[in-house]
Amino acid sequence: MKKLLLVIGIICFASYAYADKGLESSDVLVPFAYENLTITSTAQSLTSGTYNPASGKAKRAIMTCDFGSVVRYRNDGTAPTATSGHLLATGIIVVWAGDTAIGNASIIISRATNCPCQVTYER
Repeated sequence: MKKLLLVIGIICFASYAYADKGLESSDVLVPFAYENLTITSTAQSLTSGTYNPASGKAKRAIMTCDFGSVVRYRNDGTAPTATSGHLLATGIIVVWAGDTAIGNASIIISRATNCPCQVTYER
């Protein structure tokens, strides 16, 4: 009986601790759009119509690039160059949070060949 009460107490405390953090189902971001980008030697932005449709804009964008890709990105409104900007190498994931960061994101290749990248948008 004592073990049963202990287990019930732990479950109640864990439920209280979770609720106390203010985590609601509305806080969970859900994917709603996806796009493939071919990154070239000209800086390009994410597609506005994809991350900001009439049904509501993205709160987060998650980007990965295919194996062998080396790209640079910035999200301060300034276009990256082949030698300046944050380096995103193969296997690295970049996450932009908030509509300003997503809208300001710009990507360019850092090597000679074009590379495919994938972006998932969540809200």
